[in-house]
Amino acid sequence: MAMLWWIITLLLMLVGLFGSLVPWIPGSVLIFAGAVIHYVFLGSEKSVGIATIIILGVLMVLALAVDLVSGSLGAKWFGATRLGALGGIVGAVAGMFFGLIGIFVGPLLGVLIGELLGGRGILPAARLGAPF
Repeated sequence: MAMLWWIITLLLMLVGLFGSLVPWIPGSVLIFAGAVIHYVFLGSEKSVGIATIIILGVLMVLALAVDLVSGSLGAKWFGATRLGALGGIVGAVAGMFFGLIGIFVGPLLGVLIGELLGGRGILPAARLGAPF
């Protein structure tokens, strides 16, 4: 059983490392999940202490905060209104509660709704909310 937890931990860490370089993959969240799984399920083989878990948790929250702020600033850079940028942040936070799909779709819908509330038409708002 320990081998299964090692495999899961290593996969989460590797995908998290890949996600640190590639957009759309929540790297810090996956690395933190791998560390927590290692800490909880590997019993006496623990090489990750509670201090490491706390530090990784703080770093994960900081990474998510930087991601939210940079997304908002990026939206402003490309011409979004204040409501569009704020909608992107709200959408990102709300999307976290809907799993992996929500992480991707939440910010896009947030920008779209914020732009619509800011007075833009559907086509300009959709152009700002689209990832491509």
